[in-house]
Amino acid sequence: RGAAARAPGALPWLARRGDGVLGAGLGITVVGSMLAVGSVHPPWAIAFAAIAVATGTLALVLGATRARDLPPPAWILAALAGYTALQCAPLPMTWTAALSPRAADVWLRAAVPLGGPAPAWAPLSIEPGATALETLKWLSYAALFTAAARLARRRGPLVGVGLVFASAVTAAVLALLHAAAAADRLYGLYVPLAARPPWSLAPLLNPNNLAG
Repeated sequence: RGAAARAPGALPWLARRGDGVLGAGLGITVVGSMLAVGSVHPPWAIAFAAIAVATGTLALVLGATRARDLPPPAWILAALAGYTALQCAPLPMTWTAALSPRAADVWLRAAVPLGGPAPAWAPLSIEPGATALETLKWLSYAALFTAAARLARRRGPLVGVGLVFASAVTAAVLALLHAAAAADRLYGLYVPLAARPPWSLAPLLNPNNLAG
């Protein structure tokens, strides 16, 4: 309560209900991303990453999570997000060639069929859109650790552990229900195009992920 009262500029209702809002954000992200086919499709990945980043930002705004209190995984994941983001930044072609000759070769050859001049600038990533999505994922992981750290200090580890446990149980129950119904569509709606468990449909279509 005291930490919430010290939050500069926080709305009174948000300061009072900060832990509840953070818990809801964590729950929606952890359980919801699993239900949404593990968020393998970019629109769902972006949606849940946005919720995760907003949740982590709220933990910082409320003032209960200071930079020095952030868990090491949050720093590591944020650093990985920055490292990945740098690969999307256009660099002079000479720099790109020095750092990644293969990427430079791809960008130079891409201009040949169009008959245009060779690009003077190019990123290290040969698929910047996918790299940007991975950057957002790393950032969302860091944000989740930040929010979970605040709740763990104030409420203990039960909330975070409970969410992970609930997510696993939900995935298992849904897999059993789909098996019992001999379903060929996930939730009766979605037909998997590629990966799927060999014995039952489940929100986690990769057998190794579901087994874990």
